[in-house]
Amino acid sequence: MAYATVTELTGFLDPEPVPAGAARLLDRASRDVDLALECAIYAVDAGGLPTDAGIAATLKEATLEQAAWRIENGEEHGIASPAGSAAIGSVNVTRAASGAAGSGSVGDLGAQAYNVLRLAGLAADGPVIW
Repeated sequence: MAYATVTELTGFLDPEPVPAGAARLLDRASRDVDLALECAIYAVDAGGLPTDAGIAATLKEATLEQAAWRIENGEEHGIASPAGSAAIGSVNVTRAASGAAGSGSVGDLGAQAYNVLRLAGLAADGPVIW
């Protein structure tokens, strides 16, 4: 289940158009956000959504940022070719991994989505409270 709606994405991207398959894009962006939350502990309801309004707002904002990052990087479908290289004769094509140095992202999470989670203390490599 996505942390944001197509209507929210439409408002977030304005004036840019929302791509076809926006609901699927938000589902995938939400999964990207979930992967960054491996060490986060918070209460969820029966549908798996956070019960705390502040955490819910943070996850929605991070999901919208991630969806925008996917669109900007041509990843709105989540099916781009993986990192690596291929050669045909003397032609060699190399695609850097998501999150490679200088790419502005952390793993498959865009920089702005990561910043939202990190500032809220939810990113997997964020602060540890003892």
